[in-house]
Amino acid sequence: MANNYDDSSYDFSNGYTPELRSKLISAALFIDNKIHNEINNDLYVAFVKRVFEEILMKLQNVQLNSREYPHARPALELIIERITDFVGDGEVPVYRPGFLEEIDYYLEIADKLDRINFFDHDIKIYTPVDEALIYMNYNSKSYIKLLEAWLTEQINKAGDPMEKLHAMHLYHKAFAQLHRKPDVALHKDYIPLKEVLQNWFVHETQYLDNELNLWVRTLELPIVQQKKTSPEERIKWNLSSDQLALLIRAVDDTRVIQAKSMNAVFKAVIPHFSTEHKEVLSASAVRARSYIAEQSDKDVVIQALEKIIKRIREY
Repeated sequence: MANNYDDSSYDFSNGYTPELRSKLISAALFIDNKIHNEINNDLYVAFVKRVFEEILMKLQNVQLNSREYPHARPALELIIERITDFVGDGEVPVYRPGFLEEIDYYLEIADKLDRINFFDHDIKIYTPVDEALIYMNYNSKSYIKLLEAWLTEQINKAGDPMEKLHAMHLYHKAFAQLHRKPDVALHKDYIPLKEVLQNWFVHETQYLDNELNLWVRTLELPIVQQKKTSPEERIKWNLSSDQLALLIRAVDDTRVIQAKSMNAVFKAVIPHFSTEHKEVLSASAVRARSYIAEQSDKDVVIQALEKIIKRIREY
Protein backbone atom coordinates (compact mmCIF):
# COMPACT_ATOMS: atom_id res chain seq x y z
CA MET A 1 0.00 0.00 0.00
CA ALA A 2 1.36 3.43 -0.95
CA ASN A 3 2.73 5.47 1.90
CA ASN A 4 1.27 8.85 1.04
CA TYR A 5 0.98 11.68 3.49
CA ASP A 6 -2.23 11.82 5.51
CA ASP A 7 -2.57 14.96 7.60
CA SER A 8 -4.92 13.19 10.02
CA SER A 9 -1.98 11.16 11.31
CA TYR A 10 0.13 14.28 11.71
CA ASP A 11 -2.11 16.08 14.19
CA PHE A 12 -0.29 18.67 16.29
CA SER A 13 -1.56 17.05 19.47
CA ASN A 14 -0.19 13.68 18.41
CA GLY A 15 3.20 15.05 17.38
CA TYR A 16 4.63 15.80 20.79
CA THR A 17 4.69 14.39 24.27
CA PRO A 18 1.97 16.04 26.42
CA GLU A 19 4.64 17.55 28.67
CA LEU A 20 6.54 19.09 25.75
CA ARG A 21 3.39 20.39 24.12
CA SER A 22 2.23 21.93 27.38
CA LYS A 23 5.58 23.68 27.84
CA LEU A 24 5.57 24.90 24.25
CA ILE A 25 2.11 26.42 24.48
CA SER A 26 2.71 27.89 27.93
CA ALA A 27 5.97 29.50 26.89
CA ALA A 28 4.48 30.85 23.68
CA LEU A 29 1.54 32.41 25.50
CA PHE A 30 3.83 33.83 28.16
CA ILE A 31 6.06 35.53 25.62
CA ASP A 32 3.28 36.61 23.30
CA ASN A 33 1.85 38.53 26.25
CA LYS A 34 5.02 40.62 26.16
CA ILE A 35 6.21 39.79 29.67
CA HIS A 36 9.07 37.56 28.55
CA ASN A 37 11.51 39.61 30.59
CA GLU A 38 9.94 38.06 33.67
CA ILE A 39 10.60 34.49 32.49
CA ASN A 40 13.16 32.68 34.48
CA ASN A 41 16.12 32.36 32.14
CA ASP A 42 17.00 28.90 33.40
CA LEU A 43 13.51 27.67 32.58
CA TYR A 44 13.70 29.14 29.08
CA VAL A 45 17.10 27.56 28.40
CA ALA A 46 15.96 24.17 29.72
CA PHE A 47 12.83 24.29 27.60
CA VAL A 48 14.64 25.17 24.35
CA LYS A 49 17.32 22.53 24.94
CA ARG A 50 14.59 19.94 25.45
CA VAL A 51 12.97 20.88 22.14
CA PHE A 52 16.34 20.83 20.35
CA GLU A 53 16.96 17.33 21.72
CA GLU A 54 13.59 16.16 20.45
CA ILE A 55 14.22 17.63 16.99
CA LEU A 56 17.66 16.01 16.73
CA MET A 57 16.30 12.66 17.91
CA LYS A 58 13.64 12.73 15.20
CA LEU A 59 16.18 13.74 12.54
CA GLN A 60 18.44 10.85 13.56
CA ASN A 61 15.51 8.48 13.13
CA VAL A 62 14.80 9.93 9.70
CA GLN A 63 18.42 9.59 8.57
CA LEU A 64 18.64 6.03 9.85
CA ASN A 65 15.33 4.83 8.39
CA SER A 66 15.64 6.61 5.03
CA ARG A 67 19.09 5.31 4.05
CA GLU A 68 17.61 2.97 1.41
CA TYR A 69 14.67 5.20 0.50
CA PRO A 70 14.80 5.93 -3.26
CA HIS A 71 12.44 8.92 -3.41
CA ALA A 72 12.90 12.64 -2.71
CA ARG A 73 16.56 12.29 -1.75
CA PRO A 74 17.51 15.91 -2.60
CA ALA A 75 14.53 17.26 -0.65
CA LEU A 76 15.34 15.09 2.36
CA GLU A 77 18.96 16.19 2.38
CA LEU A 78 17.92 19.83 2.02
CA ILE A 79 15.45 19.81 4.91
CA ILE A 80 17.71 17.80 7.23
CA GLU A 81 20.57 20.22 6.59
CA ARG A 82 18.27 23.23 7.13
CA ILE A 83 16.92 21.96 10.45
CA THR A 84 20.35 20.87 11.63
CA ASP A 85 21.67 24.37 10.91
CA PHE A 86 18.76 25.83 12.86
CA VAL A 87 19.56 23.73 15.93
CA GLY A 88 23.29 24.34 15.49
CA ASP A 89 25.50 23.10 18.30
CA GLY A 90 22.58 23.06 20.71
CA GLU A 91 23.40 26.38 22.31
CA VAL A 92 20.24 28.24 23.21
CA PRO A 93 20.02 31.61 21.44
CA VAL A 94 18.91 34.78 23.14
CA TYR A 95 15.18 35.14 22.88
CA ARG A 96 13.91 37.09 19.91
CA PRO A 97 10.38 37.67 18.57
CA GLY A 98 9.16 34.77 16.45
CA PHE A 99 11.75 32.30 17.76
CA LEU A 100 9.23 30.01 19.45
CA GLU A 101 7.11 30.01 16.30
CA GLU A 102 10.18 28.90 14.31
CA ILE A 103 11.11 26.16 16.75
CA ASP A 104 7.53 24.92 16.71
CA TYR A 105 7.57 24.88 12.87
CA TYR A 106 10.80 22.86 12.64
CA LEU A 107 9.70 20.50 15.39
CA GLU A 108 6.49 19.73 13.52
CA ILE A 109 8.33 19.10 10.24
CA ALA A 110 10.83 16.82 12.00
CA ASP A 111 7.92 14.96 13.56
CA LYS A 112 6.14 14.54 10.22
CA LEU A 113 9.26 13.17 8.55
CA ASP A 114 9.83 10.83 11.50
CA ARG A 115 6.33 9.38 11.02
CA ILE A 116 6.93 8.38 7.39
CA ASN A 117 7.36 4.68 6.75
CA PHE A 118 10.55 4.85 4.69
CA PHE A 119 10.53 1.08 4.23
CA ASP A 120 7.46 1.40 2.01
CA HIS A 121 8.80 2.50 -1.37
CA ASP A 122 5.44 2.68 -3.14
CA ILE A 123 4.03 6.13 -3.84
CA LYS A 124 0.82 7.27 -5.49
CA ILE A 125 1.74 10.53 -7.18
CA TYR A 126 3.73 12.72 -4.80
CA THR A 127 6.19 11.30 -2.29
CA PRO A 128 5.22 11.46 1.40
CA VAL A 129 8.24 13.72 1.96
CA ASP A 130 6.92 16.23 -0.58
CA GLU A 131 3.38 15.93 0.76
CA ALA A 132 4.59 16.77 4.27
CA LEU A 133 6.59 19.79 3.08
CA ILE A 134 3.73 21.02 0.90
CA TYR A 135 1.38 20.63 3.87
CA MET A 136 3.71 22.80 5.96
CA ASN A 137 4.11 25.42 3.18
CA TYR A 138 7.87 24.89 3.06
CA ASN A 139 8.33 27.80 0.64
CA SER A 140 12.10 27.64 0.41
CA LYS A 141 13.26 28.76 -3.04
CA SER A 142 15.72 25.87 -3.11
CA TYR A 143 13.00 23.33 -2.33
CA ILE A 144 10.61 24.82 -4.88
CA LYS A 145 13.30 24.47 -7.59
CA LEU A 146 13.81 20.83 -6.57
CA LEU A 147 10.08 20.15 -6.72
CA GLU A 148 9.72 21.80 -10.13
CA ALA A 149 12.71 19.85 -11.47
CA TRP A 150 11.24 16.59 -10.15
CA LEU A 151 7.85 17.33 -11.72
CA THR A 152 9.50 18.16 -15.05
CA GLU A 153 11.40 14.87 -14.96
CA GLN A 154 8.26 12.85 -14.20
CA ILE A 155 6.22 14.56 -16.90
CA ASN A 156 8.95 14.16 -19.54
CA LYS A 157 8.91 10.42 -18.91
CA ALA A 158 5.40 10.30 -20.36
CA GLY A 159 6.64 10.30 -23.97
CA ASP A 160 4.82 12.21 -26.71
CA PRO A 161 3.28 15.69 -26.15
CA MET A 162 -0.19 14.27 -25.66
CA GLU A 163 0.94 11.94 -22.87
CA LYS A 164 2.98 14.75 -21.32
CA LEU A 165 -0.04 17.02 -21.20
CA HIS A 166 -2.09 14.23 -19.66
CA ALA A 167 0.62 13.73 -17.01
CA MET A 168 0.74 17.49 -16.37
CA HIS A 169 -3.01 17.54 -15.69
CA LEU A 170 -2.64 14.53 -13.40
CA TYR A 171 0.09 16.11 -11.27
CA HIS A 172 -1.69 19.47 -11.23
CA LYS A 173 -4.95 17.94 -10.06
CA ALA A 174 -3.17 15.89 -7.39
CA PHE A 175 -1.29 18.98 -6.18
CA ALA A 176 -4.51 20.96 -5.86
CA GLN A 177 -6.02 18.16 -3.74
CA LEU A 178 -3.13 17.93 -1.25
CA HIS A 179 -3.87 19.04 2.31
CA ARG A 180 -2.28 22.22 3.63
CA LYS A 181 -1.97 23.57 7.14
CA PRO A 182 -3.39 27.08 7.27
CA ASP A 183 -1.36 30.10 8.35
CA VAL A 184 2.07 28.44 8.44
CA ALA A 185 5.15 29.05 6.30
CA LEU A 186 8.89 28.68 6.42
CA HIS A 187 9.19 32.28 5.23
CA LYS A 188 6.25 34.48 6.16
CA ASP A 189 7.42 37.20 3.76
CA TYR A 190 7.69 34.86 0.74
CA ILE A 191 4.99 33.86 -1.71
CA PRO A 192 3.23 30.67 -0.51
CA LEU A 193 4.46 27.45 -2.09
CA LYS A 194 0.96 26.69 -3.39
CA GLU A 195 0.81 29.96 -5.33
CA VAL A 196 4.27 29.50 -6.87
CA LEU A 197 3.48 25.94 -8.01
CA GLN A 198 0.05 26.88 -9.35
CA ASN A 199 1.68 29.51 -11.55
CA TRP A 200 4.27 26.97 -12.66
CA PHE A 201 1.57 24.48 -13.65
CA VAL A 202 -0.30 27.15 -15.64
CA HIS A 203 2.79 28.23 -17.61
CA GLU A 204 4.02 24.68 -18.24
CA THR A 205 0.55 23.59 -19.37
CA GLN A 206 0.42 26.46 -21.85
CA TYR A 207 3.80 25.40 -23.21
CA LEU A 208 2.67 21.78 -23.62
CA ASP A 209 -0.56 22.96 -25.29
CA ASN A 210 1.49 24.74 -27.93
CA GLU A 211 3.79 21.75 -28.32
CA LEU A 212 0.80 19.45 -28.72
CA ASN A 213 -0.77 21.67 -31.39
CA LEU A 214 2.40 21.52 -33.45
CA TRP A 215 2.64 17.77 -32.95
CA VAL A 216 -0.97 17.24 -34.04
CA ARG A 217 -0.36 19.16 -37.27
CA THR A 218 2.49 16.83 -38.17
CA LEU A 219 0.20 13.85 -37.57
CA GLU A 220 -2.52 15.26 -39.80
CA LEU A 221 -0.29 15.76 -42.86
CA PRO A 222 0.17 12.24 -44.28
CA ILE A 223 -2.66 10.07 -42.92
CA VAL A 224 -2.01 6.35 -43.10
CA GLN A 225 -5.08 4.37 -42.19
CA GLN A 226 -4.67 1.75 -39.52
CA LYS A 227 -7.28 -0.40 -41.28
CA LYS A 228 -8.44 -0.10 -44.85
CA THR A 229 -12.06 0.97 -44.89
CA SER A 230 -13.90 2.08 -48.00
CA PRO A 231 -15.68 5.48 -47.89
CA GLU A 232 -19.12 3.92 -48.09
CA GLU A 233 -18.35 1.72 -45.06
CA ARG A 234 -17.43 4.62 -42.83
CA ILE A 235 -19.94 6.16 -40.45
CA LYS A 236 -20.21 9.88 -41.06
CA TRP A 237 -20.63 12.03 -37.94
CA ASN A 238 -22.31 15.42 -37.84
CA LEU A 239 -19.58 16.45 -35.42
CA SER A 240 -16.14 17.82 -36.12
CA SER A 241 -13.08 15.68 -35.42
CA ASP A 242 -12.39 17.73 -32.27
CA GLN A 243 -15.94 17.16 -31.02
CA LEU A 244 -15.80 13.48 -31.89
CA ALA A 245 -12.51 13.21 -29.98
CA LEU A 246 -14.12 14.68 -26.86
CA LEU A 247 -17.03 12.26 -27.07
CA ILE A 248 -14.84 9.18 -27.44
CA ARG A 249 -12.52 10.29 -24.63
CA ALA A 250 -15.48 10.86 -22.29
CA VAL A 251 -16.92 7.42 -23.11
CA ASP A 252 -13.57 5.82 -22.23
CA ASP A 253 -12.95 7.96 -19.12
CA THR A 254 -16.38 7.10 -17.68
CA ARG A 255 -15.83 3.40 -18.42
CA VAL A 256 -19.00 3.13 -20.49
CA ILE A 257 -16.88 0.85 -22.64
CA GLN A 258 -14.12 -1.53 -21.60
CA ALA A 259 -10.83 -1.34 -23.48
CA LYS A 260 -7.17 -1.97 -22.84
CA SER A 261 -6.41 1.73 -23.15
CA MET A 262 -7.77 4.95 -24.59
CA ASN A 263 -5.27 4.62 -27.41
CA ALA A 264 -6.74 1.21 -28.25
CA VAL A 265 -10.23 2.71 -28.40
CA PHE A 266 -9.24 5.39 -30.90
CA LYS A 267 -7.29 2.93 -33.05
CA ALA A 268 -10.25 0.55 -33.12
CA VAL A 269 -13.02 3.00 -34.03
CA ILE A 270 -11.55 6.01 -35.84
CA PRO A 271 -10.75 4.15 -39.14
CA HIS A 272 -14.50 3.49 -39.45
CA PHE A 273 -15.53 7.14 -38.96
CA SER A 274 -15.55 10.26 -41.06
CA THR A 275 -16.87 13.81 -40.62
CA GLU A 276 -18.43 16.37 -42.94
CA HIS A 277 -15.04 18.00 -43.42
CA LYS A 278 -12.70 14.98 -43.31
CA GLU A 279 -13.22 11.73 -45.11
CA VAL A 280 -10.15 10.03 -43.64
CA LEU A 281 -9.19 10.52 -39.99
CA SER A 282 -5.98 9.75 -38.12
CA ALA A 283 -6.54 7.90 -34.84
CA SER A 284 -3.52 9.56 -33.23
CA ALA A 285 -4.45 13.03 -34.40
CA VAL A 286 -8.09 12.73 -33.29
CA ARG A 287 -7.02 11.40 -29.90
CA ALA A 288 -4.61 14.29 -29.47
CA ARG A 289 -7.39 16.78 -30.24
CA SER A 290 -9.37 15.49 -27.26
CA TYR A 291 -6.87 17.21 -24.95
CA ILE A 292 -6.97 20.63 -26.59
CA ALA A 293 -10.59 21.07 -27.65
CA GLU A 294 -12.13 24.51 -27.21
CA GLN A 295 -15.13 25.36 -25.05
CA SER A 296 -17.32 25.77 -28.14
CA ASP A 297 -16.61 22.14 -29.07
CA LYS A 298 -17.49 21.01 -25.56
CA ASP A 299 -20.78 22.90 -25.78
CA VAL A 300 -21.68 21.22 -29.08
CA VAL A 301 -20.98 17.74 -27.67
CA ILE A 302 -23.02 18.50 -24.54
CA GLN A 303 -25.95 19.68 -26.66
CA ALA A 304 -25.76 16.49 -28.73
CA LEU A 305 -25.76 14.36 -25.60
CA GLU A 306 -28.73 16.29 -24.20
CA LYS A 307 -30.66 15.50 -27.40
CA ILE A 308 -29.79 11.82 -26.97
CA ILE A 309 -30.92 11.87 -23.34
CA LYS A 310 -34.20 13.54 -24.32
CA ARG A 311 -34.85 10.98 -27.05
CA ILE A 312 -34.13 8.03 -24.72
CA ARG A 313 -36.60 9.42 -22.20
CA GLU A 314 -39.25 9.52 -24.93
CA TYR A 315 -38.85 5.83 -25.80
